[in-house]
Amino acid sequence: MPGITPVAFQAKYADESIRQEVQELEKLKGYSKLPYPQVTLSKEDEQTLQTIQADLSAYAEKAMARFVVGDVPLDDEQWTVFCETAEQKGLSRAVAIWQKYIGGK
Repeated sequence: MPGITPVAFQAKYADESIRQEVQELEKLKGYSKLPYPQVTLSKEDEQTLQTIQADLSAYAEKAMARFVVGDVPLDDEQWTVFCETAEQKGLSRAVAIWQKYIGGK
């Protein structure tokens, strides 16, 4: 499995498609970066983020699915509603917490 077993081991697989996939994944390592540094949150901030992210993620997933299948038109009005609801669910608070730990502004 990529990332679990050593690359040298994976490169010896009999299946050409697996070897090729391993090679391509290795190439990506030169381009990929962590999206943000490893951080340790305070217990309070961790609990706050868990609450916000659970509610916000559930809302965003449902809203995006409704946009994709056409139940809700993806127009300026509906996008504004989506953004306002995300704010009400704590988006800015979550961003502020993460920025506190990664040095954002």
